[in-house]
Amino acid sequence: MYWQEKPIMPTKAAAEELSRLKIDLYKVSDVLERGFECGMKRREGIYEKCVEWRKNRVLKVVVEDRETFWRLRHAGLSRK
Repeated sequence: MYWQEKPIMPTKAAAEELSRLKIDLYKVSDVLERGFECGMKRREGIYEKCVEWRKNRVLKVVVEDRETFWRLRHAGLSRK
């Protein structure tokens, strides 16, 4: 799956988080496209986006900009 014309490549830990949440890279791409900025300020090249998810939860994804791809570092749920 792609975001801003670069592929999204998950870390092993992020792939396990996606599996646990039962979501795929298509959903991650959707969160990055439609989501809002959330969480704390991160260093340059790291983006944290969220969307409302199932009742009172927020789905958060964190990606890091590498030269040729996006590294998915984290995907998780939190309460509003």
